Amino acid sequence: MNPPIIPADKKLRKQTIVALLICIPIGLFLIQSLSAYIEEFESLIATDIELATVKIKKLLTIITVINAIFSSALALHLSSLAIKILKSGCYPPPGMRVIKDTPLQIGKKAKNIGTALIFTALLILSTNIILWYVHVMLDQLISI
Repeated sequence: MNPPIIPADKKLRKQTIVALLICIPIGLFLIQSLSAYIEEFESLIATDIELATVKIKKLLTIITVINAIFSSALALHLSSLAIKILKSGCYPPPGMRVIKDTPLQIGKKAKNIGTALIFTALLILSTNIILWYVHVMLDQLISI
């Protein structure tokens, strides 16, 4: 017997596509801007190493804070979804809208999905710890 299918929410699908079409160019622009900023560092290192050091520390602080905000929000969302899945025993949990027709997973399959989401959330949060560690080590290295 085939599992029941949760029908796609066409409005949510459209909103998701629009959000991606907005976010992708912004991300590409930010990557391009960062590349130009790094090229500026290369020339600055040759002329004024102290100023380059200050700018690198400032850039790393900004990246660390932005990463902490976005990765924490994503990890919180994934954890919340995982808890709903584990409590309800099904994926997608009751009331959740989906962007494509999704077969209802129940029992062990749903538990595995919930567990995987928790593991993924922890993995995402670990990027905060790693980036903060790099930030602290670089700060100590520069201070010497």
